[in-house]
Amino acid sequence: MKLPPATQVLHVPGEGTMLAREGLRSELIARLIQTHRETRDPERILKRNRGTLVTRVRVDLAAHDREHAAWTEVVVKEVPIPWRRRFHYRLGGRSPFVRELEVCHRLASMGLETARPLACSLRPAGRTEILIAEHLAGCVPLRDLLWLGDGVIREPQELRALLARVGGWLRKVHDAGVWQRDMKPSNILVRRGRAGFDSAALFLIDVTAVRLYPGGLDRGRRVRNLTQLLDLTPDLDGEPRQILVEAYLGAAAPPELERWTREVAAGIEARRDARQRRSGYRLVDEEHRYVPK
Repeated sequence: MKLPPATQVLHVPGEGTMLAREGLRSELIARLIQTHRETRDPERILKRNRGTLVTRVRVDLAAHDREHAAWTEVVVKEVPIPWRRRFHYRLGGRSPFVRELEVCHRLASMGLETARPLACSLRPAGRTEILIAEHLAGCVPLRDLLWLGDGVIREPQELRALLARVGGWLRKVHDAGVWQRDMKPSNILVRRGRAGFDSAALFLIDVTAVRLYPGGLDRGRRVRNLTQLLDLTPDLDGEPRQILVEAYLGAAAPPELERWTREVAAGIEARRDARQRRSGYRLVDEEHRYVPK
């Protein structure tokens, strides 16, 4: 197997083989996983849903990696393995998290930022597989800025700046041929710039579902990502939606802008119809009240 650049294969007791960045040792990885599983602080539990556990772990990396400061935080994601995939691993298959390392390397070469993975399961030995990535300090999920939690942007000018920034960024992502099948506001992290959201840094995360296509994306995939991203609360359906679509299209002529706006609106309504059939709730904020974090 050809390894991603600057990586090594390690055996981690109880976890099987893992792919890790050069310079990291199996003892450190084992300690990170143990700390992750022992985490009880709600502020450090980023997600707990259907067996998946994501935590933020603080660990001393100075003795293991001189590139890092003495105390650094990492994000550890642990996901249950379906029984069919366990059989696949016994036959020599590799974890899909390996592809995340490969994709992150490709995205970096395109100038697109993401959370840099440090280690992941290669051939897991247990019932779960692991991904460990750098914690992006100062970043907030786009979802939390638009509609969820106490940090929602209330100032109209700031909201317009953020939506315009996201629209232009998404166009760059699509023109590079990057297709995130699971594009959603929680998979985009935002770090505010010195000049505000006009200069915000955007990071694409959870890139296991990313596919790369030469020559940019077709219209169907572009529209689908826009509908995934803009399926928000009703107060963001009007002008906010239009700001993002206009920023995405740039200098498009009015008839073309109207066609895109109409297609995006139809896609959002289709998503809401499907949500209502599935859960009984049409809007994302209604459904979220009844879905565990």
